[in-house]
Amino acid sequence: ALKLENVLVGKAIKGAPATLKLVDAGGDLLSGSWVHTDAADVSGHIKGRAPERIRGLGCTAASDIYALGALLYEVLTGKPPLQETSATDLAFAHLSKTPRPAKEVAPKGWIDDELNDLIASMLAKDPKKRPDLAAVGKLLGAKKKNRSTITDSELNDSVDLLVADPCDGEAAVALELLIERGADPKQVAEAFLMAADMVDVDEAAEAAAANEKSAAVAEVKAEAARDRARDTQKGLFARAARLFDTHVQDAALAEDAYKRWLALAPDDDEAQEGYSSALQAQDKLSDLVEHLLEVSDNSDDNRERASALHRIGRLYAGPLEDSEQALVAFTSALAADPQNDECARDLEKAAGDNMEQWAEAMRELHAACEVPDMAAADREALLLRLGGWYADKIGRADLALPCFEAILNQDPSNGPALEGMCHVYRRAQQWGELVQVLLSRAERAAAPERARDLRAEAASILDGRLDDVAGAREIYENTLKEDPGHEKTIEALAGIYKRKDDWDGYVKILKAQAEALTGTARAEALCKIAEIHEDQLNDLAEAERRYQEALEIDSDNLTAIRGL
Repeated sequence: ALKLENVLVGKAIKGAPATLKLVDAGGDLLSGSWVHTDAADVSGHIKGRAPERIRGLGCTAASDIYALGALLYEVLTGKPPLQETSATDLAFAHLSKTPRPAKEVAPKGWIDDELNDLIASMLAKDPKKRPDLAAVGKLLGAKKKNRSTITDSELNDSVDLLVADPCDGEAAVALELLIERGADPKQVAEAFLMAADMVDVDEAAEAAAANEKSAAVAEVKAEAARDRARDTQKGLFARAARLFDTHVQDAALAEDAYKRWLALAPDDDEAQEGYSSALQAQDKLSDLVEHLLEVSDNSDDNRERASALHRIGRLYAGPLEDSEQALVAFTSALAADPQNDECARDLEKAAGDNMEQWAEAMRELHAACEVPDMAAADREALLLRLGGWYADKIGRADLALPCFEAILNQDPSNGPALEGMCHVYRRAQQWGELVQVLLSRAERAAAPERARDLRAEAASILDGRLDDVAGAREIYENTLKEDPGHEKTIEALAGIYKRKDDWDGYVKILKAQAEALTGTARAEALCKIAEIHEDQLNDLAEAERRYQEALEIDSDNLTAIRGL
């Protein structure tokens, strides 16, 4: 679908423009309906869908123009052309409502009359009134080609306007727009920094509280003014950082701007990522590690802490070439976010076959399990990993089992923990214990089919490993009472009956199997019964009866014909 969420913008590289890619092209055509109950889907699935498509008509070039117009509207204004709270309301809006003119929604000066009219025509309800793609491309191309060149005087005037009033958002937008007319991005970015430096937070607070008789009201107004001033500074630093990063492509200047932005907004994800990228672009890897450590130390969110530590681990494992520090970082990251599979894989790779490193990592992870406020799901995930690593990486079944048992003490039916114990017992060839766990899993299995498979596996071990034929036979026979057609059980029990020359028992299960079958499969089962009566039980009359019964079902059955 042509919508903002499906447009990926690659980062510009010196000498080459940024790349654009459309993903999930035509994905919306796979759905048979435009009505979705998912609130998140409402905002994206049909926000650019043409009215004729909502009426059930096919996708055409004109409907693509409508979607492109909606995309262009959202890119330039920051909002979809129509907004509703449900998919149904949004669909009716596309059929009946006219969006506000884009130039009224976008920042002042962002959209001129010509572009505004183009977007409106692309969003026309009548497909015939929409321009074709060639006309759209021609108009947009002409606007790009005919852009006027900025003069030094115009640029200086715009800079002066912003510096005189850094809180004027429209002046900031107008200044940045001058880049499209050829203004030097570096000069514009430096102007944003200059304007940010002109913002005096305390002065703004004093001005807001002046002449206010109530001290309490004055303090409220002063604090609100401080917040507005800081927000202004953050916005200006953000504009400068983005320009230094993407337009000027000067990592050192971008680093400084991102750093100043972070000083005001330490939790801002974009500022964090931009600062990290700027450091990495300059190969300031030690500084990057220090920054990520600071992020980890200052974060109250375990996932965020883990992400920072994981990145540190990859820096040490990669360009910094310090495997020991990499393992330390990966271990700390996994302790913070035990459900992170990618981090667990990196830890395994870092530890390799070094038992000392494994021991060190396991000690820290065990300590993490003891933290009282660890979420139950995280503790379970960590214990499962510890149990698996003890069994597979370290070869210590005696240490693996307590990990799984700790989970089962809280949740006796926990499938992964029971499977982990089965895995350990298989590797250790502790067959008796394995049988007990398999039967326990069967009792707690959610699906009857799964329970029967587990009991069949337990019976197979009793028969093949522990020489407990009677125990195996009892389990198999009970399983067949539940499901006469259970193939694993039929095959295994048939093997026992054959070995013991218990042909009556074998015939019994074949009869039960035949009762559960139909058509040619039932005829074949009856022929097997007939053959046993003929060859093993010497009961020719019963054999003949069974062959005849098979022929009544399948008159062309060669086995029955030959038998008779």
